Amino acid sequence: MITKRTAYANSLNTVIAQHRTDAQKTAEVLGQEMSSYLSQLLKSVKFFSKQVARQEKCTNAAQQTSTISVGQQVYIRNFVRRWKDSKFEGPYLVTQSTPTAVKVEGRKPWIHLSDVRLSPASCHTSPSSQEHLQQDKDKDGGQRPS
Repeated sequence: MITKRTAYANSLNTVIAQHRTDAQKTAEVLGQEMSSYLSQLLKSVKFFSKQVARQEKCTNAAQQTSTISVGQQVYIRNFVRRWKDSKFEGPYLVTQSTPTAVKVEGRKPWIHLSDVRLSPASCHTSPSSQEHLQQDKDKDGGQRPS
């Protein structure tokens, strides 16, 4: 005859076995969910990495094309400005230029390119194109073609 102890032990074993199978099923489900989550995370990381690389490439290209050359006029950021002062001072004539900084007439220190804006007049005509315009005027006698 089954005693209370053996009945309790049998039911306890059944509960433990059921718990183990539930735990295994849960672990399998969690493993599948974790695998799915990790694959989605990997896809997202790859996607954003490509976007960042593309953005850096565009930024580098923009920096290379926006070099300021000697003879152009620039505005310089005003660091000690008051409420009504403008953000930029100038225009100043560029006397020396590097890929990262410029030296302007009337200022001693070099100024980083992030603190410099090209003057609107200099944007449309670079010094070399100004020379060509001057040469064309000299050829035509200073008159415009009609």
